[in-house]
Amino acid sequence: MKQTRRQFVRTLFVATQAMAVGSLLPRSLFAADAPACLAAVLDWEMATIGDPLADLGYLCMMWTEASDPEQGLRAQLGNVTRAEGFPTRAELIARYEERSGRSMQDIRWYTALALWKSVVFMEGNYKRAIAGTTDDPYLHQFGDGVVELANLAEETAFSD
Repeated sequence: MKQTRRQFVRTLFVATQAMAVGSLLPRSLFAADAPACLAAVLDWEMATIGDPLADLGYLCMMWTEASDPEQGLRAQLGNVTRAEGFPTRAELIARYEERSGRSMQDIRWYTALALWKSVVFMEGNYKRAIAGTTDDPYLHQFGDGVVELANLAEETAFSD
């Protein structure tokens, strides 16, 4: 029997479908107790059914650690994870793999994808800021941030 396109797509992706937040950042996580235990995920306006590794890649994109530069957009958005008690990105990924049973062999691809996606929407917002079509002063900072994340995306995509 011939499969319809919808059946084919459903068969292809059924193993990786889950609720995906779409913009999972450290600031979207609410922890309780000590040591910290994830209690809630906030900021669901971009949620959809999708590949949960896309969320993990997005989280890794802004997850800073002691060896990362202390300035720049990444540090501004994810500096809290630099504090004592937070796992490194490698530890975060290892824990996710252990708990979910999903392979992390492609996590670099998902992180690079998250970086490139961020570059695209940041560039659009920066263009709006310099064109004067928005009065949000925060968006004027995105010019340097776009270059920073584009360089990080390239480094992530081509690193060993």
